[in-house]
Amino acid sequence: MTKTDAKKILTIGNHKLGDNIASWSLPATQEVCGRECPGCYAIKAQKVYPAVLPSRERKLKLSKQSGFVQILSEAVNKADTQYCRIHDSGEFYSQEYINNWAAIARHNGKGTFYAYTKRL
Repeated sequence: MTKTDAKKILTIGNHKLGDNIASWSLPATQEVCGRECPGCYAIKAQKVYPAVLPSRERKLKLSKQSGFVQILSEAVNKADTQYCRIHDSGEFYSQEYINNWAAIARHNGKGTFYAYTKRL
């Protein structure tokens, strides 16, 4: 996997965060989040920018594939950022998915992984 390939899987930085943070997003939907929050910025982005929802849906599909841990581990490694933000949109939708992210973090011990969540 090349750094360009990694950028197709992860978002690298933005104008607020800089290039030191890679992020992973899922759709902000009832299916993923378990609810729709009033005023949710992620839902607004999905409505305003036509490419956002299809991108997040592709990532949701990837997250359910058997090679997810390996693919994301390689992408995070190639992105070579100091931090990886799990979910600037979306949510941990299952225990298996949480376990997969724990495995990805273990495979990439050089950076810091973080997520904000409303799941217990």
